[in-house]
Amino acid sequence: MPEKVTHPELLRLAAAFNWRLPSTSTVTPTESAYSDEHMRERAELDRSSWWYQTRNRIILNALQILPRDFALWDIGCGTGVVIEALTKDGRTVIGLEPSAAGADIAASFGQTVLPMTLESLGLPNQSIQAVSLFDVLEHIADRQALLREIRRVLMPDGYLVITVPAMTWLWSSFDEDERHHLRYTKRTLSAELSASGFNVRKSGYFFLFTVPPLLLLRALPHKFGWHTALTDTTAVGARGGTTGHLLAKIEAALSMRTPLGSSLLAISQPE
Repeated sequence: MPEKVTHPELLRLAAAFNWRLPSTSTVTPTESAYSDEHMRERAELDRSSWWYQTRNRIILNALQILPRDFALWDIGCGTGVVIEALTKDGRTVIGLEPSAAGADIAASFGQTVLPMTLESLGLPNQSIQAVSLFDVLEHIADRQALLREIRRVLMPDGYLVITVPAMTWLWSSFDEDERHHLRYTKRTLSAELSASGFNVRKSGYFFLFTVPPLLLLRALPHKFGWHTALTDTTAVGARGGTTGHLLAKIEAALSMRTPLGSSLLAISQPE
């Protein structure tokens, strides 16, 4: 049996549903939102930026609602930075990443990541326990198709955990460069989830303190036609330092309890 099929979640599906992992040679390649070169450049940033590390802390706190024995499928997992944190926390996680470079990078950190999409797996109905989309949904053109597929494969008591960029008035050239289709509010994300057969159990904004710099240095210049290059590596506190670490602690403490933020997290279950 190939090494990747020894993952406990894949073994569970094989035993319970007689399901087999498709060969990557039979799967039609799917374009990733990011190039392989971009993925390689992001590998170090993902593991050093205070933004990613703080988001990991917020995600870990939010996931306490999930039973500890639930396996999580992280769709569009990139270089595996969230999987790494969840695995260290004792969670069973498997990643899906259409970028071959992203999947290879995640594997180099010891994570199980399949270079496939959810649709290509042909999973049985109501067969998996939890799915995550961490800053993925905004990249998808046909979001309802993906959400309906997640709804199909989730168990009735399963969970869908999502993070997305928030506040439509923070839209900027950064969103365009990142190939985002939109930024969300609690209302618009809830409406998308409801239309796909999900009930939102909990939702809330986070990254309150990033709103002022993003508004002043990204959104307002974009509104007036100025293209700025405030990237992840140049954003406030991007690589930590005393200020970054202090802000990280405050953001984690306030997460999902503030009236606004540059990111939004929602936890939902099938209706």
